[in-house]
Amino acid sequence: MYSSSSVLKRLILINFLAIQLLLISSELPLNTTNEYLNHKCLVSEGKYKPGSEYERHLNNIIKMFYSGSYRGFYLSGMNNDNAILQCRADSYGTKCHDCFATALAKLRRKCPWYKGMIIWYDQCLLAITTTDAIGKIDYDNNFCMSNAKKLGGDKSAFTRTWKTLMDNLTTLATTTRGKDEYTMFSAGETLYKGDKMYGMVQCTYDLSLRACKECLVFNSVRFQDCLSDTRGARFVGGTCTFSIDIPKTMSSSSSSKRSVSLSLLALAIQLLFIHSVLSQSQDNAFLYHKCSDIEGNFTSRSPYESNLNSLFPRLSYSVPSSGFAALSTGNKPDNVNGLGLCRGDASPSDCRTCLATAIPELRKRCPNNKAGIIWYDNCLVKYSSTNFFGKIDYENRFYLYNVNNVSSPASFNTQTKAILTDLTKKATAGGHQKLFATGEKSLGEKKLYGLVQCTRDLRSESCKACLDGIIGELPNCCDGKEGGRVVGGSCNVRYEIYPFVKIV
Repeated sequence: MYSSSSVLKRLILINFLAIQLLLISSELPLNTTNEYLNHKCLVSEGKYKPGSEYERHLNNIIKMFYSGSYRGFYLSGMNNDNAILQCRADSYGTKCHDCFATALAKLRRKCPWYKGMIIWYDQCLLAITTTDAIGKIDYDNNFCMSNAKKLGGDKSAFTRTWKTLMDNLTTLATTTRGKDEYTMFSAGETLYKGDKMYGMVQCTYDLSLRACKECLVFNSVRFQDCLSDTRGARFVGGTCTFSIDIPKTMSSSSSSKRSVSLSLLALAIQLLFIHSVLSQSQDNAFLYHKCSDIEGNFTSRSPYESNLNSLFPRLSYSVPSSGFAALSTGNKPDNVNGLGLCRGDASPSDCRTCLATAIPELRKRCPNNKAGIIWYDNCLVKYSSTNFFGKIDYENRFYLYNVNNVSSPASFNTQTKAILTDLTKKATAGGHQKLFATGEKSLGEKKLYGLVQCTRDLRSESCKACLDGIIGELPNCCDGKEGGRVVGGSCNVRYEIYPFVKIV
């Protein structure tokens, strides 16, 4: 969607590197189709019978994946049926959904009635298993593909170079952005004897940072013979993948050009995709989360955990019909307070889907914290041991912005503040119970679109104070930017030069 202020330099580097790669790849006749790579039927897990309880559970999971596949990553655990879908970083949205449908159809043909099976395509991985595999490194289902063209020369120098690149990319992929957010993906380049070497690493999103690093490091050692002394190689696994490429120079023969592996173009597309997603994605993307250490931790099977487990299903049920709910469960000192808010233009179905994603993700990211908050594009979920209802949240706040600059920043900033101020008045006017407003403003041949919203536990006066405060923060993050947001625990504002929301 956007970059946060802490990763602006990385985004500029990503955009620059992507352009470099596409300049190289534009000269190469590379295949960009969603190529089938490999599959494996997990014979040891046995088979299921048609019409069995296992098949019923599996079909329920598949139904959820059809809608969840647009997000680029989806996992589900239901009884003894576990499944995971991970799409390549440039293959979210429709591409991921189409890859899932293709992979599922082929997997069912290749492994009929098997309880465990896994398949890889160029754009996605789909795994189904009876084992408790979520969050665990897959050491068994892995393979490596290498370019037939050899480099020759000093193998030890080449090995040192790609290992150093892999180490750096692994560190980037497994390092938190800010305090909490992480990506599980990184790409970059280095030099080897005057030629550029490109690399990419990615892990499935269910892994922890530590597990992602372990997966990448372990397999880079395990498959080092596949990677050494070749112009291109790609390791593909059940929980992590990486690739390296040294493209030929533009004066190479056409046969040499064809030998450059697909991963170079894939890497370029991935990088540009990240930039485009951060600029203007309208999907229900994960934005940020924060686990509070101030309120301490709870222990497993404690009264607090029991109350938290009771709160979240109630929020899932109560929020979608109206778009908001604030609830409490339990008695002091173990009571839990929580709220859920969906974007004002989100349908009950989109709201329900967002909550179904956000709540498990919040539990995973803040497993023992007594307070936590998570933001998605379509919803916010927050819980705490303290009673925060009706109070402005000044602590949980972050910025997002489009990396592109406008041509006349002073005038544009004035127009931005004007539309958001007008929308604040509209959202907090008497009788406006949703505390939400959207609108548009003409900017010559273009239009400026805006959104403001508050959590509905606030009174209209508090909502206005919250929105006025974060509108005043826009110069700190988004001065002269084509799009920007200030997102908080009680209110948020957003503006764009493209229609990202229904005008209501």
